[in-house]
Amino acid sequence: MTKKTQIAEKPAPPTMQRKPVAKSQPVAPQGAGPMQLTPIIQPIAFVPYSTQEQPLYMYDDVQEQYDYDDDTEEVVVEEVVVRRKKKASGACIALIVFSLIYIALYVISYFVKDFAYIAAVNDTSALALLINVFKAETIVFDSVTIIAFAIAVGAVCCLLVLIASIIKIKGAGVPAFAKIFAFLGLVVTLVSVLLALLQKDTITTNYGLYAYAAIALLIVIISFLSKNKKQAA
Repeated sequence: MTKKTQIAEKPAPPTMQRKPVAKSQPVAPQGAGPMQLTPIIQPIAFVPYSTQEQPLYMYDDVQEQYDYDDDTEEVVVEEVVVRRKKKASGACIALIVFSLIYIALYVISYFVKDFAYIAAVNDTSALALLINVFKAETIVFDSVTIIAFAIAVGAVCCLLVLIASIIKIKGAGVPAFAKIFAFLGLVVTLVSVLLALLQKDTITTNYGLYAYAAIALLIVIISFLSKNKKQAA
């Protein structure tokens, strides 16, 4: 038996497709006058600019109000900025109140002599002690004299704290100037109280001296507990 060999026939090549020939654009016949060519149409890109120098419009939280001008046909953008009114600082108000109380106690105790509870030591006001020191022919730096000068310095420190708090009342927190003199007033007042307690055999301590120390302590606590807000750069 003879084996029949099958020869695979190659597929016929695909028919070549001819590209259509582009038709020539009709041209107006050339005459005696000028020749007119076919117009060319180009796309125009529209961008969100009002002018070439103005950047792209961005939308944010700022309230915008648009005013249109008929003559120039330009868009004018006005930003409406709402400014918050500055509130008075509560710490400064408290410092003003307690500083006034310290100074008032220092002055009023001199005129109200019958009320010995607001006196400093020996049933005498702190201002009267200071006046007696300067009325003497010679100044003797004993315990009473030191107490008189210490409370006087404390009153001056409270006056400076009062002025600084009034200036900074619209700001946040307490100024550093007020903190420094508040601390200094507390130190000198505590020195007078400590000295009076050490000399309790010769010096009679009245409630007014403790009142000075308590007011000075409150002023320092308010000054150092108040936080100043950091301003954004």
